[in-house]
Amino acid sequence: MTFFDVTRSTNEEGEKISIRLQGGDGTYTIQVDERNFTMNLTSPMSGAYTYVLCSRSGDWLGMDDAHIMEGMLTRDLIRQCNGVPLF
Repeated sequence: MTFFDVTRSTNEEGEKISIRLQGGDGTYTIQVDERNFTMNLTSPMSGAYTYVLCSRSGDWLGMDDAHIMEGMLTRDLIRQCNGVPLF
């Protein structure tokens, strides 16, 4: 059973990863903007956020409130999957 499909592509901005959830539950998109050195996350749960790389910690931090991208993506997926998925 497949819970999600992951695709990776390249466009004029840079690398793009899309995670499409089963059952029409939405698509998460991570777009690397190589010109501006940023990363954009679009989530069906939280919307769109732009991140910059923190040179001290190595984390991608939200430009608006400095939250960590990995935490946002993890929380959204757990909430949307109603807990940890059974892989």
